[in-house]
Amino acid sequence: LGKGTMSSYEIDASRVAIFIDPLDGTNSYAKGEYDVVTILVGIIVDDHPCFGVICKPFGQLDQPTLPNSGIFAIYGGTLIDGLYITGGGECAKSAQFKIDRLTPKSERLDPNNQSHDARAVISKSRSKGVVRDCIDDLSSRGLLHPEPVYVSGAGEKALRLLVGSKHEALWFFPKPGTSLWDVAAADALLRSVGGRLTDKNGHDIDYSKSRQEAENINGIIACNDARLHSECIRLFLEGNWKD
Repeated sequence: LGKGTMSSYEIDASRVAIFIDPLDGTNSYAKGEYDVVTILVGIIVDDHPCFGVICKPFGQLDQPTLPNSGIFAIYGGTLIDGLYITGGGECAKSAQFKIDRLTPKSERLDPNNQSHDARAVISKSRSKGVVRDCIDDLSSRGLLHPEPVYVSGAGEKALRLLVGSKHEALWFFPKPGTSLWDVAAADALLRSVGGRLTDKNGHDIDYSKSRQEAENINGIIACNDARLHSECIRLFLEGNWKD
């Protein structure tokens, strides 16, 4: 942030938690598949995710990079009221949200007004069972495209929800398998564009847990549209999707 763009103030360190994943997508990295490798940083104040960074140290095709580095990164959150690309400007989704939120909308998502291009982003190795049931159900209701986008890595999935080019909208994984450092950055960033990230019951993630309890036992459901997120949670809790 440039000098004078934001008021500075002191905050007790006991109120702050910082979650860092220095190398998300380790399996892909070991295989030399660097496109889904990310570095994740999330800042939590009073258990509220307020700032996040998703960095791709090996860059992103056709995207701005940090000068003389080749690094692509997005950053933002409610702390600075938006989402930005390093070396670029404000993300289109962030700018659009600022326009949309000025216009009241119905709480329930109307399938007739929902783009059928919205797609789930999931790992191919975890695409069966309850995850497949979710996609099929939402697709049958006209809320989601029947074919998901297959992507590895928590950071890359979150990035797709924020700046994806294939209408990525939902990351549905209501099972253990992620930890707090996998989702803290995404949580902060999604909030800044009108999205939501919760557990499978629709509860906010508890960032006050100890390192020994850091696994997200109740999974995560993340979406760049709070209305689609709410509908997904409702159908999951009411439905008979196989766990």
